[in-house]
Amino acid sequence: MRQTEERDDDMITTRTLTGRGECKTPSGKLVAISVRCDDDGIVEARLDGDFLIDDRGGHDCNDGRTDCHTDDHDDDDMALIADLERAITRQHMPIDTARFRSDVRQAIDAHPDSELIGTTADAIITATSRAIADARNTDADPRDTADGPAISLAVNNAGTATANSAGAATVTANTPHPAPDALSDRWRDLALYVVQDPQPYSPPMQMALDQVIAQAVAAGDQPPTLRFWNWGGPAVVIGAYQSVNGEVNEAEAAHEGFTVVRRITGGGAMFVRPDDTITYSLYVPESFTHGLDAVESYRICDEWAFSALHALGIPAVHQPINDIATPSGGKIGGAAQRRFRGTSGTPGCILHHVTMAYRIDGEAMSRILRISKEKLKYKVKAVASANKRVQPLATQTDLTRDQIIHGMADHALATIPGAQSDSIPESMLMQARSLAQTRFSDPDWTHRIP
Repeated sequence: MRQTEERDDDMITTRTLTGRGECKTPSGKLVAISVRCDDDGIVEARLDGDFLIDDRGGHDCNDGRTDCHTDDHDDDDMALIADLERAITRQHMPIDTARFRSDVRQAIDAHPDSELIGTTADAIITATSRAIADARNTDADPRDTADGPAISLAVNNAGTATANSAGAATVTANTPHPAPDALSDRWRDLALYVVQDPQPYSPPMQMALDQVIAQAVAAGDQPPTLRFWNWGGPAVVIGAYQSVNGEVNEAEAAHEGFTVVRRITGGGAMFVRPDDTITYSLYVPESFTHGLDAVESYRICDEWAFSALHALGIPAVHQPINDIATPSGGKIGGAAQRRFRGTSGTPGCILHHVTMAYRIDGEAMSRILRISKEKLKYKVKAVASANKRVQPLATQTDLTRDQIIHGMADHALATIPGAQSDSIPESMLMQARSLAQTRFSDPDWTHRIP
């Protein structure tokens, strides 16, 4: 419990308390709710987490402007979050769960083009219940567990995520299995450009390059592209909907020379050291994932990577929703996506980027990142720390980091029909340099969710 305010108006004392609660959906993502409440109800609420939002409606962002993100691109997903926060603040004590569930689902249904992935209405309710209990220094409802009402994400053996109609708790066991090495027909007509950063780029520049290249592919001005990043410095890269304070010890990050940046995709925080990290981005037309649900979209975008890693002797598998993992369930890396809508006659774009750990300094990571205990409860074999949860590539192969990167790039060129080496046009680099300064180095953007 954290008492933040006590006001005496006409001899009536009002206490305002703050609390935070989290709920991790098994085989899904974490949602966190921070509340400020008084005796009557919730005065203010903030929602954050490593969940994903797929903007399937979106706004046209292909007119050459590099500032379209500020007014258009983020409107729909942040409007969904704002409506969910308003639904939470409408609740009164004691909480009417049925009404609360109806309000949350109504807020979600009001944004049909913004698909909330990895968390559910019931998970939001559970996290809110825990936040109220934290504020009041009481125990949450004993029926409130992440194994109970918070789960409505089902994962079947094919790796497909579905929400059941009643929101009941059903999770079918999923056993990851190696992806086939032969690429599916969707790769046949891409004529992919394979690019390796010619020099190290700063973390803000890397964030900007992702947006600029994705916008160019969406507009039809750049062919489908696979880019391998060259990091210019250590970084903590937080997801679009994460809280900076909830994820990062900023003082420690600054002390150890890490730049904190926010990317334009959802998902969790990335702990990056240039020599310990492999990152790539895939920029493909929207039609590439047409007809696929969220889980299959992630799998198909990494299909080439599974094939490449297998060719290098590394048995990587897809672990829904968006992880690259070992067959035993240890995490190698994670993916995130963002959709850029095209105009009439332009292809649109799916930005799909992945960061994989080559090595990891668990002690440094634990000093800089705030690791959620709620997340750790649901990892395979109930591992007790993030250091054990992540199984970097160096533990599975004698290949160097550079050998893996070059091997993956060569494999893409050899196996993806029409793939060819290329470079990033100077015009895009100029746009990205500007955007790195105006957006991704801006504290207001980085701290848009405090």
